[in-house]
Amino acid sequence: MNELNQALRKVDTQLGALESELDERSRLVSVLRLEPSANDNLDIISHVSRSAKQLSSLHDILVNGTNQAAITEFQARLDRYQRCFDRLQSDTYIDVSEYALHFDPIPEVTAVLASTPKTVRFQDDPDTMRSELMGTKAFKPYRDDEEASLGSFDPDTNQQLFAQHQQQILDQDSQLDTIHDSVRRQHAMGVSINDEVDDHLILLNDLESGVDASQIRLRRATDRLRKFRQACRENGSLVTIVVLTVILILLLVVLN
Repeated sequence: MNELNQALRKVDTQLGALESELDERSRLVSVLRLEPSANDNLDIISHVSRSAKQLSSLHDILVNGTNQAAITEFQARLDRYQRCFDRLQSDTYIDVSEYALHFDPIPEVTAVLASTPKTVRFQDDPDTMRSELMGTKAFKPYRDDEEASLGSFDPDTNQQLFAQHQQQILDQDSQLDTIHDSVRRQHAMGVSINDEVDDHLILLNDLESGVDASQIRLRRATDRLRKFRQACRENGSLVTIVVLTVILILLLVVLN
């Protein structure tokens, strides 16, 4: 039963990581309009492969015999994987057709109750209970007996605690891997955005250079126009005298 629970937890961890990857990929493609990189595709394929292997291992465990509740849980996780697989089938950047899962139906197994009679772990002796109620039970002092203390530990319980501790460490490692992948994808997105900002800065610098050149040409044309107007004002009276003189000469010639 412990093996089954561990397999179910591993499948849940892998499926959660796969769903998180798909959500990040959907935001990358739909919202940011960015094309997934080769590393992103490899990460998705790696998560799909690990999820398929975990589901196959869980299926092998269930085939050897289990109850209907475990089969139902397996089917629920298989449905989650199938939904992720269907989302990837419509993805044009990746091909995961080789990771399609097709399992033979698992025969339903009903839980068989043990025929052994139920036993009570602690049995109370009537005389002992009577002594405790009357307060006449002999007092047994506490002894700091190292051997007795060490003998009170159950080896099976210690092994189970160690296995649970190891499983928790593995789950934490999987969660840290998922967080690491998410941070790495966000870093890649930040690098892409930084590159686009650099391109925009180059365009803005070119535009600023063009505006500066236009201002210089406009300033030069303004200076030339001002000099021409000033020259016209300074030489205007002389031109008028020359014109009037020419007109006067023409009139004298005509009148004579």
